[in-house]
Amino acid sequence: MKGFMRILEAFIASIILFASITYFFSITNYSFWDSATLRTTAEDALRSLYMSGMLNQSIYNGDTAPIKSALSRFLPGTAEYAMYVSGVPPPSLRIHCVCATNEADAIQSRLGGIFMYKGRAVTILMSADPDATKVDKAANLILFTDTASMQGNKPLMEQWLSSGRRIMLFSNLAETDFLSDVDNILGGVFGLAWQSGTGSGGTAGFYSDVVPSPSYTVKKYFTHSSAYDENEKFSFTADPDLNRVAVDINSIVTSTEGYSLVKASKGSAWFAGYDGDSVDDDGAVINDDVNKLFRAALMFAEGERYAIKNAAPPSRQPYSVATLTGSVDGDPYIMTILIWSVFY
Repeated sequence: MKGFMRILEAFIASIILFASITYFFSITNYSFWDSATLRTTAEDALRSLYMSGMLNQSIYNGDTAPIKSALSRFLPGTAEYAMYVSGVPPPSLRIHCVCATNEADAIQSRLGGIFMYKGRAVTILMSADPDATKVDKAANLILFTDTASMQGNKPLMEQWLSSGRRIMLFSNLAETDFLSDVDNILGGVFGLAWQSGTGSGGTAGFYSDVVPSPSYTVKKYFTHSSAYDENEKFSFTADPDLNRVAVDINSIVTSTEGYSLVKASKGSAWFAGYDGDSVDDDGAVINDDVNKLFRAALMFAEGERYAIKNAAPPSRQPYSVATLTGSVDGDPYIMTILIWSVFY
């Protein structure tokens, strides 16, 4: 009997010891079949929403509530997800100007507050602070209005880019700006290169029709959000000492002398300065067409991406990705869902 009790005591002690050890370890258990099921469900949901027209209607109206409501019926209650649309302008352009408030107000007056693009209302929301470390956290595009304010901020700019935010410079450029650019921001961040030669500015037009170049996309935004067509000729500052920037695939607008006046990539953009504030004898705004071009360039530079639903994917559990390629009024877009199980 004593032997049996000792065996029982040892057995109980082993259970306690095992339970104590597992306290210090995290045991993750998941099934890839469950993950595949979630992805299939999400893919089916996207197709159904697209075929019903609900996705396109949401983009037109800038209203995400119907999509989230429909997905709550499609997806299991134990699922969590994040959802994004890319390739089309967001309903709000969120811009922070690294400048004084009155300068930002002057830029806002050129752009307006709300405008229409292919039947969709787009709002421009602009904040301002001359301190680059105090950029509005809600802004997707950070706008600089001179090269001096960028100097010393390259690490901060790289941090913005790595987190998916965009940067734009709105300023004329001289060769001295490149020579004094000790951090190589103009070349390294904006992809700009000074080109020797004579002449600059004056008449300019769209550079390329190549799909999907920045020139093609901005031209599309320009023609569908203004009264001007794709053959419009723009008037920039005519000065042989300014804006002799080399042309490449990222050029959007080029001068008759063969220099870039507007350039953009997926992370950064540059727009040369121009007179967009004065009026003629009839009260019409001088260079109103360039104002509309500036607005179209901002549509591209801001990112062409926005969230239907924000959520942070899990760090210690696989999540599935479902995508759908759609088109709204001729604009292709990609709808993406990241989905995972809350309990695993």
